[in-house]
Amino acid sequence: MHPDNHRFGHAQILAVYVNPDHERLDPWSPPSIRGRLQPEWDLTTRWERPADAQDSLPVFVWSDVARRRRLASGRSSGFALGAPWAYLQTLDRDAFRSEEELTLREEEPPAPVVPRGTLFLPSHGIQGQHLARRLATHLRRTCGSVTVGLSPADEAVPALRAAYTDLGHEVVPLGRTQDDPGTDEPRRLVRLRDLFARHKRVAANAPRAELLFAAATRLPVALEGPAVGEQDPVLTDLGRRLAALDETGWREYADRELGIAHVVPPDELRTLLDWNRHD
Repeated sequence: MHPDNHRFGHAQILAVYVNPDHERLDPWSPPSIRGRLQPEWDLTTRWERPADAQDSLPVFVWSDVARRRRLASGRSSGFALGAPWAYLQTLDRDAFRSEEELTLREEEPPAPVVPRGTLFLPSHGIQGQHLARRLATHLRRTCGSVTVGLSPADEAVPALRAAYTDLGHEVVPLGRTQDDPGTDEPRRLVRLRDLFARHKRVAANAPRAELLFAAATRLPVALEGPAVGEQDPVLTDLGRRLAALDETGWREYADRELGIAHVVPPDELRTLLDWNRHD
């Protein structure tokens, strides 16, 4: 399977969507996909490798706008399938739990989750801990104490973590983007959905896909604080346009970029991914 398909839990999400009872496909070790899934938001991340242009695999992009951007850049258009996050939203959280975990939750039901406060997802770039200190101060002044989700690279830097914890913010790891096939550990997007469920609002200091995911989940989102990449004209222009959106505008924009309208029924998805042969 193309390595991009082993990221963010995308293959697992689609496997559960076509087989929520886990009877025909193992969600912990999804079968190979005949094609490449768009792994990240193409407006903020260049996700294709030079070698990818030479292969003949079909490309499944998130949306029609992503497909048209590919065409405009001279690449093959791809097939607008809808982002894996769009499929994840249709699924119950228990569909991603092992039998052992479901049994334990029946025996000891967890306390209900009460959403509170802001989840902030920072981008630090090469400014690292220096930008982190500015962001921590801004957040403390405008929001009080917030939850800060850090990438593995950022979490591994003690001084960067301390920039937030020293001012009373809670730091949580976002975890690896790469999947660990065969394990029953929650994949990246499932963990992210769990984080969203604990918060009333999601914010970031630079455009990123998680803001689309939150808006599509109907959480209020915002771009705020000292920005990373202030010298990057693409991110600066995109950030300016996103900052001007109201709540309804964010939802419409997210639905369009994530291809909510392109989500296909389970049987059709099985055919597109060449998974019928696994029956």
